[in-house]
Amino acid sequence: GLVLIQEGLVAKLEKENFPGFTIGIPKMIIIRTGMFDAFMQLNHLYDNIDLPDERIALAFQKADLPFEMLGDLRTIVSKVHVPLAIRSSSMLEDAMYEPFAGIYGTKMTPNNQHDIDVRFRKLVEAIKFVYASTYFKAAKEYMNATIHSIMDIVYLDPSNFETKSTFQIANEIAALNRKLVGENRSYILIGF
Repeated sequence: GLVLIQEGLVAKLEKENFPGFTIGIPKMIIIRTGMFDAFMQLNHLYDNIDLPDERIALAFQKADLPFEMLGDLRTIVSKVHVPLAIRSSSMLEDAMYEPFAGIYGTKMTPNNQHDIDVRFRKLVEAIKFVYASTYFKAAKEYMNATIHSIMDIVYLDPSNFETKSTFQIANEIAALNRKLVGENRSYILIGF
């Protein structure tokens, strides 16, 4: 999504009208849902999701992240020395009619400590906080107050995808989106 936005801005923007401005999309690193699932199962955290927010947060902070992701997180803090925003990127956050944007927690860390162990620990704490926030009272109440049902799955086969056709594909998806929304059909879009 963000890459498509950047390509669209760069293609349409008349740079001479905005001297001194640079359009860019922040670099991001994605932790896949499988790591969240492994974290929950490894630490038996599903037993703690009906507790008050403070107790959920404490249980998540005491839990261990899956070993498979620790090396990657260590590499991030060893190479990146700018502030980090750790946030959820749930499919629900971009839902058209009942978006979850802002419902789950976001944690900012300055990532400017001299000690790499401190930066690593702050990153791990932030990830655990964001994970915990998905079970906080406000998130559960919002989920219960809105309707979330999926009727269709739209799959973009990466073997049929040509990067030179990005805008054409985006227009086709937009047309499909209008059709499904017009029919009041919820769907998931899957692409690579």
